[in-house]
Amino acid sequence: IDFFQFTLELEDVPLSTPVNFYRSMPEDEKEDEDILASWPLLEILKPSSKLETKGAGEETFRISSIEEVVGEMYFEIGRFLNLTRPWRGTEKILSRAKDLMKIAPFHRARGLLGSALVELGTFYQKTGMFRDSLIHTQNAFNVYKGLTEEFKGRHSGPEENDIIICQSSICALKADLGDLQAAKKSYEKLINELKAERREDQLTAQVLTNYGDLLLKLNLAEEARTVLLRAEKLMVRYRGVHSDGATKVRSSLAATYATTGDYKKAMKLFEGIQASKIMRYGDDHPELVVVNNGMATTLFKHERENEKKTKKKGDYSRSINLLIDSLRIMERLHGTEHILLLPTLNKLNVIYTETDLSLVERHARRVLSIVEKNKHAASDMQERQAHFSLSKVAKHDGDVDAYVTHLEKVMEISKRIHGDSAREVMSVKNKVEEAKGKAEEIKTYREALKEQQKGSEDWAQTMHDLAMAFCEADMYSKGLEIAKEARKQIADNMEIAQDLDILIEHATTEINDGNL
Repeated sequence: IDFFQFTLELEDVPLSTPVNFYRSMPEDEKEDEDILASWPLLEILKPSSKLETKGAGEETFRISSIEEVVGEMYFEIGRFLNLTRPWRGTEKILSRAKDLMKIAPFHRARGLLGSALVELGTFYQKTGMFRDSLIHTQNAFNVYKGLTEEFKGRHSGPEENDIIICQSSICALKADLGDLQAAKKSYEKLINELKAERREDQLTAQVLTNYGDLLLKLNLAEEARTVLLRAEKLMVRYRGVHSDGATKVRSSLAATYATTGDYKKAMKLFEGIQASKIMRYGDDHPELVVVNNGMATTLFKHERENEKKTKKKGDYSRSINLLIDSLRIMERLHGTEHILLLPTLNKLNVIYTETDLSLVERHARRVLSIVEKNKHAASDMQERQAHFSLSKVAKHDGDVDAYVTHLEKVMEISKRIHGDSAREVMSVKNKVEEAKGKAEEIKTYREALKEQQKGSEDWAQTMHDLAMAFCEADMYSKGLEIAKEARKQIADNMEIAQDLDILIEHATTEINDGNL
């Protein structure tokens, strides 16, 4: 960008580009041939001029309009911004490139139209607008497919690779939108096609990396590792050991080691990637967010496992600090209400479940507020996670009605993602039905307590039964609280005292095992 000689501002963000120069010009000057011809890097840039270039197969492409030349400039700048820091002006730049390529007349412009659609898809994916990303990527696929069919047998252009890139992106976006099984089938079909063609290149490595990430989401860590090791080998061969592509594969590999309990190896990989990213981009770049979040998750899992083994409270401070750093980076870049904050907020909630439930509620409410303000773009999976976190708070507090309400939202969103009969849906449905049944039972016991004298045998028995009902609803914290209160109010020689002691021991064990 700095190679260009004009420095002007587009929406308060400085960029040194001829595009800014063009946009800043008065309308009458935009048609001035002398001014247009004086732009850097352009020998000819006039509405009526023709520029001949040699392409694949020594075919000659003719550019006969300013729209195509300026459109390509917009495209190159938009692609550069996608690779560095996508911001709110990037969408406008790429949309302008797309619009110009639509009205430019020749074959090459149609190929560039596909490229502009792909970059727009990439922009929407990076900014969390997965549905918009899927639409633009599918449109790009259709453009490339049409070009391939039209020129079949005449030349083999770059559209073949572009089609594969689009197919891989479509698979990944299906996964981002929650349709994991459909994404897996699409990936398997694409990989088999590449295998049949004996392709072993960086594009194959990219497809394998995305497939490995999907397998990890499906909890198939060993299978994912096999795929990712193959991807890393190809990526290092074609892109270099320190390339972004290679570090992305290693980040996914680290996640597979963390999933299978090899935390030492996972952290070694993550720390190497983190050092590389800081050296290359600085300590406030969005590239660091994925690495920080992966490290935080790995440290959390390790501490949680140690906590269960040693029965001592784990130290989650480093995990929390890494996620807070990620949150600050994204807030500086996108503001405080952007959907790209959702994954980090939800990861923080998972950790705060172990440390401070009041923070869980605060962050989960913030997630739902962001989802509501970005309803057309937000991920269903992030919304579901927020309701799941709130159900845990309600479960801990013994608020059965709120617990049922949030679980019903989890079930509703799961149906949208997986379908009515999916295992994930049926699991939540069973919990909802159990909780509703216990809600009536709890209500009955609470009404009975109003008529009983505190400290009496009848009161103690009802308190025991109420505590038991909460425990049977998996609300062990509330059950323990009620059982302890009852035990304090009765004599040791009461018959119910022993039952309360047993219940207290049982609830305590469950809580120590992570069941709140």
